Amino acid sequence: MDSKDNDIHTVNPRELVGPWDFKERQYLPALTWSQKLNFVRVMGSVPFRVVWWTIKYFMPGGYRPVRYKRRIMNLVMAYTLNALSLPELRLILPVVPLRRFLESRALRAFAGLPNFNHYFHADDTSARWITEVNGRRKEDPVILYLHGGGFFLKTMPEQITWMCKLVEALPQHRLSVLELDYTVSPQGQYPVQLNEALSVYKELTKTCSKIIILGDSAGGNLASSLTAHMVKNNSPLPRPWSVVLVSAWTEFDRVDGSAITNKDYDYLNLDNNDTLTMYYAGTRDNLKNPYVNMWVGGSEFWQGVFPERTIAVWGDKELFRDGCRRFAKMADIKHTFEEPNGVHDVLMVGFRAPSSKFITQTLDKWLSEPDRVAPKATSSSVSSSRL
Repeated sequence: MDSKDNDIHTVNPRELVGPWDFKERQYLPALTWSQKLNFVRVMGSVPFRVVWWTIKYFMPGGYRPVRYKRRIMNLVMAYTLNALSLPELRLILPVVPLRRFLESRALRAFAGLPNFNHYFHADDTSARWITEVNGRRKEDPVILYLHGGGFFLKTMPEQITWMCKLVEALPQHRLSVLELDYTVSPQGQYPVQLNEALSVYKELTKTCSKIIILGDSAGGNLASSLTAHMVKNNSPLPRPWSVVLVSAWTEFDRVDGSAITNKDYDYLNLDNNDTLTMYYAGTRDNLKNPYVNMWVGGSEFWQGVFPERTIAVWGDKELFRDGCRRFAKMADIKHTFEEPNGVHDVLMVGFRAPSSKFITQTLDKWLSEPDRVAPKATSSSVSSSRL
């Protein structure tokens, strides 16, 4: 990157770009005629299915734990995710750099937020401010957001909307949100995303002493991996002030319990689970690595990894429910909430959901407390360099 592009005082931060803005080309292998026909069939059938689902919803005895609009959206997502192959999904969910995504019409309502879509420099790693309070001080809290999507999909409008709503709900705390635009799979496989997260986290610690790592779904996996890497390698970097895990994907190769019993309620499905897993893990050997497949580490690995201020939330009707329960117990996470009738990832559901309220109220309580001394690194002998 040219030196002039590093000077955020002379260049409009929204116009700053770097090699990372262009390194990710849309991974879209040529579709076969069979895949093209299947895509047309699936998308063309959605309106008719919506009519049928509506009739079933209002029939006596219909399943109505959530509002009509949310139920239909869940069913549409479940159907398309189940019926389309991953290459077909790329047609409707392409790989777009975060900078361009934040400029989309769907997010135009948030363009007026302070420093929205501004550049964050971190060693050839893409990261953008969703919002950064004006005159940000080192003690002001910053959420480092690690988005979900199976490590395969980019950020969704619902996730950005949820983050902005959280900031709006806590105006007294001068909260900022920085999103890591990590390289998605299969272009990037472990440990690419972890290295990128480390790079951004390291740079952020120079200007922030109160970092909240928040990750949903695959982002919850990455948030856990990032925190564990710093603890297990005795990194000299300051520990995160708080960690928030939303429906964290912690079990790649374990399909039992709620993964079976909740398949008719959650919009998520596991038909592409093996493919998504290998897209990210790269090799079967990595499924034995607790930084990738969390549950294999057991309590021996995860005890003491997370800070005291750690939140874990999930829904009781989601496929990952049992995995989230096991991981919270394994890692001794005390601030947990299981949302009644909740499905996967409250960031995709909406800010009015009970899980959102739990996260907001808990963070508000912690941010209102007098600052305590943050835990220091136990040793500086091991660098926080990339894996």
